[in-house]
Amino acid sequence: MRRKKLDWFTIALLVVGILMVVCSVGMWIHLVSSQVATNNELNAIVKASDAKAGSWPSAKQESVLDAAYEYNKKLDVRASDFDNSKAAINADTDYLNALDTGNGVMASVYIPSISTRVPVYHGTDDETLLNGAGHMRGTDLPTGEKGTVSVIAGHSGAVEGMFFTRVPSLKTGDLFYVTVLGKEFSYRITDLITVNPDDTDAIRKLYESDKAKVVLLTCTPISVNTHRLLVVGEPGSGCSGFSSCAG
Repeated sequence: MRRKKLDWFTIALLVVGILMVVCSVGMWIHLVSSQVATNNELNAIVKASDAKAGSWPSAKQESVLDAAYEYNKKLDVRASDFDNSKAAINADTDYLNALDTGNGVMASVYIPSISTRVPVYHGTDDETLLNGAGHMRGTDLPTGEKGTVSVIAGHSGAVEGMFFTRVPSLKTGDLFYVTVLGKEFSYRITDLITVNPDDTDAIRKLYESDKAKVVLLTCTPISVNTHRLLVVGEPGSGCSGFSSCAG
């Protein structure tokens, strides 16, 4: 009788174990399929946005670029509060209208070594980062002039925002690409810096050289999110913006 009870208990444990495995596999399949669908959607957004901006007449592109250059010239990073709340972004119409190629997209980022391609929107509030990467208000627009620093942020580890989850695996020497107004520019990673979430001085220090920089920013460690990772890129081909790279 005792043996029979043990057998039923063992069977019950096996059933529970099998159900747990089935549920885990099901969740994994769901996450993977959702991520694939999301990546396809983002690729479509990037393709449409890049094609639209790239097809603009040269006069319109130059006008948009001139406005972006002017915005960067007026930017005083020393006085910036880096406020990227939705309210602050919506109140800053000059920022929202700067380098807008449609639907709030200002650029796109492609990181080939981790198979990541995402549109870049204005601001880094939570709602924006669920749809792609976001440009940090308070830093330069990504037009690549010497002495500018553009920070582009993305979620990592979140179920609904895994776009930069593999960014911490990048290393110095890796390349990533930023497309602005249909033109693609390469950036080679020169440094990876881990900082506290409120350490805005780390961004200001990046302005101490006259090199153009684009910085990929995400949370680290994955799912713990106690710190921020700054992946610093400099022009991979010696280019410093549209004036020297275009064409």
